[in-house]
Amino acid sequence: MFKKPVEKPQAWSRRPQFEPRQLLTADQLNAMNSDELNRQRLTNKALHGFGVVYGFGVTADAAGNVKMVDGCVEVSAGLGFDRHGRMLYWPGGPIGVDDTVTPDPEHEGRYTLRVHYAERQHPPKMYDPCGKDQPTWLDQGVVFSLTPGWDAVDRDCPTHPHSDCISHEDYLCQRTGAISGSEQIYLPPADDVQTISDEPGLLMKASSSDWCFDPDVDVSIPLMALDVCDRTKQSDSDYDPECDPVWGFCDTRPEICNVRPYVYRSPLLYELLNCCDVEQARINSVSWNHWTTDWSTAVPWDDFADRVHSREDVDSGFSVQFTKPVKIDTIHPSSIFVNIVYQESRTDYWMRQEIPMAELRVHEVFEGHGSVVQLIPDHDWIEAEVTGRQSTLKHGFRFELTVRGQLLRDECGHMVDARPVDVDPHTKCQDRPGGDFLSVFQVAAQDHHHDYYEPDPSTYVPESESETVTPSDGDAPSTSSEASVKPDESDKTK
Repeated sequence: MFKKPVEKPQAWSRRPQFEPRQLLTADQLNAMNSDELNRQRLTNKALHGFGVVYGFGVTADAAGNVKMVDGCVEVSAGLGFDRHGRMLYWPGGPIGVDDTVTPDPEHEGRYTLRVHYAERQHPPKMYDPCGKDQPTWLDQGVVFSLTPGWDAVDRDCPTHPHSDCISHEDYLCQRTGAISGSEQIYLPPADDVQTISDEPGLLMKASSSDWCFDPDVDVSIPLMALDVCDRTKQSDSDYDPECDPVWGFCDTRPEICNVRPYVYRSPLLYELLNCCDVEQARINSVSWNHWTTDWSTAVPWDDFADRVHSREDVDSGFSVQFTKPVKIDTIHPSSIFVNIVYQESRTDYWMRQEIPMAELRVHEVFEGHGSVVQLIPDHDWIEAEVTGRQSTLKHGFRFELTVRGQLLRDECGHMVDARPVDVDPHTKCQDRPGGDFLSVFQVAAQDHHHDYYEPDPSTYVPESESETVTPSDGDAPSTSSEASVKPDESDKTK
């Protein structure tokens, strides 16, 4: 026989049921307000999370130090949710050490400025016991506290097991707390899932005001870490070591972004999904860009030969310009190279050969990074394939530059975006970090009136006369305007 469960279902929400001509009591109206606030708190907690939504900022000077006015910092307007989902709004204003609800600091050092949920009755209870018709209002606000030291907020992803693969469905199931207590569980539920049933604790009366606040530091929102100093020592005169210290904030660099948790707003999520937070280096231009606009028109042989022989001028030779500096030690013949595709005369097969580079000369060098790479072909290859009578390229060929973004790193350690130069950088969903950037054009056959190319003496400089700066240990000197990356002898192909 089926037995009914002993425990009855528990109600988490309760609100009055009104009837016609019913006299509403204060308890019923207050219960309705409390229920609505509780629903809002749970919604904030589950859908938005814990932390700063926006604001709660401070103004810093050019050196990054916080600007002080009479020992106070100006905290801008801000909105956040504490761990119980209560809304914390601050309209903005100055905050000093004396404005916090915690006792005065016992020593100098770095302290964390926190914001807490607070409320007060206005007017306070027993303010006018005879005024029975006087309404009582419940104000909601915030108070600030100082705690010694500071901790960096953890924004890392949960650690995945190395021996097992977690599917997308498994990740969603486990992080939302759908299953627990099994040996097959590899990911713990998210922190907010484990605390969803926690209720706010009792409020504490602030000694310096009529506000009551939640003193739990784990529930409050850490905003920033500031240095606290004895302001009497800041003055060159009138300092008496026998006097009690006067505590105030110091005009030093604060810790802000590493301290506070964030609630990700919908506009911010949209920007993050579009990778607006990362600006990767990409190819800004190539010196022969005008040759790539029309594939049907072949570049005259002599124009190509003049560019090959131009070794000193960056613009008239072969050069690649990046939008941001790239690490020099990632620039080598495997990350930037040129292939020639030509038609073999006996069988008409298309053959491919890589142009051996004498060096990859880096310009605009600063602290091991450079923004322009000049490709200088090997002198022996030029004599054989450009000026030589037996050139395999004299009937025309295709020029293909390849820049491997996966091997290059910018100054932030990011891979290079391989988007073509003719694509608007503001166009969304066109990023290709780590891809291969290609630039191609066709070169016409050599003029039949002469059987080999005579270089222009004004543009040709022998390799032995060119000067380069070779960085030591892969790092370019910060005072140099150019550096070179020379391939190994084994990279040369005749």
